[in-house]
Amino acid sequence: MAQWTEEVLAMKETATLRYIPNDSHHPFQHKIASFNFLIHRLLNFPLSKERFEHEKQLIKNIAKSNGYSVHLIDKLIRKHKFKRTLYNSTTFLSYIFLF
Repeated sequence: MAQWTEEVLAMKETATLRYIPNDSHHPFQHKIASFNFLIHRLLNFPLSKERFEHEKQLIKNIAKSNGYSVHLIDKLIRKHKFKRTLYNSTTFLSYIFLF
């Protein structure tokens, strides 16, 4: 299995940081899909505290530049953390996967 390093999270130099803007007529789930991906990546890669905060601030800046509130990103981060905590703390899911 490959070892993950902090360099894996680096964005390409050609990244434009443009995603579906908040004022578009796309469904809400489509608009926040990229933020869900970025937050999932943020929470699941081993990062130092400084790098974690840097990446979180980058996601918030991307959200602001596309017309989203920082509060939305904080809410999505809490949601992802809650889901991970729930998944790690329940035995019900392991029972389901046995069958």
